[in-house]
Amino acid sequence: MKKNKLLVITGNQLVHTYFLNQLGLHFKLSAVFFESVQYPDPPFKSNRERVTWDEFFLSRHKTEESLLQFCKKSRTLNKPKIYTIEKGTLNSDKTLQLIKQCSPNQIIIFGTSLLGSKFLDLYPNQILNLHVGLSQFYRGSSCNFWPIYDLKPQLLGATIHFVGKRIDGGNIIIQDTIA
Repeated sequence: MKKNKLLVITGNQLVHTYFLNQLGLHFKLSAVFFESVQYPDPPFKSNRERVTWDEFFLSRHKTEESLLQFCKKSRTLNKPKIYTIEKGTLNSDKTLQLIKQCSPNQIIIFGTSLLGSKFLDLYPNQILNLHVGLSQFYRGSSCNFWPIYDLKPQLLGATIHFVGKRIDGGNIIIQDTIA
């Protein structure tokens, strides 16, 4: 029987470490790649959007700091190999080579840059994404900001889906709202 080799690629903020710790309590991980994260500033239609965006993320950061202090360090069932990669290098030949050396048969991503075609072609139907948002309504990053801004709290939720070439458009495995 083939040994399960689960590889995780995630961001480097507290919420990502929390995700890793929760996953690592239930599954042995072969490797973890932490990608340096910087949230994008989307084009704002108004100064009100900009101010709301800034206030939302400042509040979110403070909340995460207070609630997730305990998970500043990774805690998993085993001691997976840990790699740190800079923003913009996830699809580089160097990173792809490191991932290939880990021989994963399943990859889970959360809070990363978009995966390029070369990456996706290497691991068809092997990559799952935790998308913090309902993917049929909000795609990309920060997808729980926009339902709040749009006054649509019923669209706050999360989706786990297979990763395909369309942004957050892969087949949905499970999805739920917080409302």
